[in-house]
Amino acid sequence: MTRAIASLLVTSVIVALPIIAHAETPEELFDRGWDAMDKRDYETACALFDQSYARSRATGPLQGLAACYEARGLFRQAITLWRDAEKTLPPNSPSLFGVRAAIKRLKPRLAKLTLRLPAGAEKTTRVEIDGEVVEVGSPVEVDPAVNHVVTVTPPDELVRRYDLRLGEGEGKTMSLGVMRPSSIGPVDLGQDAPAAVGPVRATGIGLAALGLVGFAGAAITGGIMMAKEQTIDEGCNGPSHTDCDATAIAASEDAKDLAPWNIAAWIVGAAATSAGVTMIIVGDGSPSKPADTAKVNVSFTGLGATVYGTF
Repeated sequence: MTRAIASLLVTSVIVALPIIAHAETPEELFDRGWDAMDKRDYETACALFDQSYARSRATGPLQGLAACYEARGLFRQAITLWRDAEKTLPPNSPSLFGVRAAIKRLKPRLAKLTLRLPAGAEKTTRVEIDGEVVEVGSPVEVDPAVNHVVTVTPPDELVRRYDLRLGEGEGKTMSLGVMRPSSIGPVDLGQDAPAAVGPVRATGIGLAALGLVGFAGAAITGGIMMAKEQTIDEGCNGPSHTDCDATAIAASEDAKDLAPWNIAAWIVGAAATSAGVTMIIVGDGSPSKPADTAKVNVSFTGLGATVYGTF
């Protein structure tokens, strides 16, 4: 029994020896990485170059990994590695020319994002792009055509998240204080984000427009009433408007019907314009607090109009 166990152990060691002996060297991993590059299997190639560089810390695998990231369109990672290679290579290295050419080739293709906080923001507010803390107000290189996550963490407040994507070579300035956080899909910065029209200002603009409509209605109904008064003067005898003909009587009834509408139009015009201008001037306030939704309702009756709402 003892001999059988010993024989089994020896057999296991003999079987394991070829596996240990054939562990891939950094050079072999490097060669396999380029084979995968030739097959356009970039994910495998990057993994092999990464393993080779981790074991050797040589510039060859570092350049291979940079070339792999570039082939995948991850320009920021690629140019970072190319720059590392440029710092590591000796001044007389024949590879230095190709490394510098790669840096020059990639630099204009990178997207650049500049983030700004609103005036009065706490100095301890932390801003990150894809989990990396960045300096506010300075352009940051990012990969184009890739979704990015910007997070803003004020002291003692909830984290606010912004999803965005930039095009190749695009430069953009994003004012975090006026953009609404979004957790659904990327924000296309190909178009300028609305910088100053929040829900309160938008409601103010709507109210101001309603006020103009009210004034227009007041002017129209007032003009009609004046025409009716002229008809009454022509169809009635004396200043007391007695003994009126049928046309004058009809005009008088029409004028009475229009009177409450004229008054209501003036009220709506004045109230809506006043509220609208106030809301436009005041604006949306602090972006960290969700604005209430403003609602305005106007109902007309035979006797006038009622205006009510929430702000």
